[in-house]
Amino acid sequence: MSELPEKVSELPEKVSELPEKVSELPEKVSELPEKVNELPEKVSELPEKVNELPEKVNALPEKVSELPEKVSELPEKVSEASGKSE
Repeated sequence: MSELPEKVSELPEKVSELPEKVSELPEKVSELPEKVNELPEKVSELPEKVNELPEKVNALPEKVSELPEKVSELPEKVSEASGKSE
């Protein structure tokens, strides 16, 4: 119940946003057919992407193990970059 006054106080702001949101609806609705038409292509790509997952997951430990080295190179790269900009 203690949330009720706060929610009530937010109502005028939310109501004032409604005309803008309603005015955006026709554009959003007009985009729907195109988005729906793209779905079969996106769905057809899913099996391939799912098949790639094990390979990507298996590569993670190696990539994670390279991170400390890459992080340790950052200060040098930053100083090189700041030296070039001067």
